[in-house]
Amino acid sequence: RSLNTSFFLRAYGWADDVDDYPLSYVIDYYTMDETSTSIVKPVSTLSYVYAYLGQGLEEFGRNITCRVQAIDIYGCSAYASTSVRVFEAILTSEMVDQLAAEAFANSDAGAIAQITSAVAA
Repeated sequence: RSLNTSFFLRAYGWADDVDDYPLSYVIDYYTMDETSTSIVKPVSTLSYVYAYLGQGLEEFGRNITCRVQAIDIYGCSAYASTSVRVFEAILTSEMVDQLAAEAFANSDAGAIAQITSAVAA
């Protein structure tokens, strides 16, 4: 469920010429098409993230598409994606307040963005 489940998203198995390292990664997701993505991990060499995802749309079976972009030092990149079903959250304002308070207390801008995207979805 959206905002009730922390998903572990990881990019692995990417390889490039050794001169093109280090690789950087961006992890995002979208509900309908690639024109409106929600970034859950901005570009960095870290290849994983724990993330709260927004709910999938009912007309798409609650499926969303999670995507990783791997980028070498020259800016060349490739994508991989997978689908995951994210059901509607049963949210209370107290739950959202608690998640937001934890994110602010930890100065976790990524978590704040994830919560905002998930609630907006």
